[in-house]
Amino acid sequence: PVTCLLPDVNRQVPDWVRGSHSSIAVRVSEHPVVKALCESAGMPLVSTSCNPAGQEPALDASQVRRYFGDQLDQIVPGDLGGNRKPSRIIDIVSGKQLR
Repeated sequence: PVTCLLPDVNRQVPDWVRGSHSSIAVRVSEHPVVKALCESAGMPLVSTSCNPAGQEPALDASQVRRYFGDQLDQIVPGDLGGNRKPSRIIDIVSGKQLR
């Protein structure tokens, strides 16, 4: 998968999505559960990565629970996407691959 960094030059994206950054990361998922959730909602979804900054990606629900514990309301059951590595991150403005 590829994640694209898009600039928010006019600050149209709410702070709770963008944080202190001047851009947002956008990924279009092919995962069937994610696609079904987006289709059911009728709009894109906002989410965070499934790992704290600097930590390895969570590869199963038990690791997600270890990382986030009481911060979780629910974990949606289902198979993971099968990617063992994080997505590539491309800066759309510069074209540079950041990860």
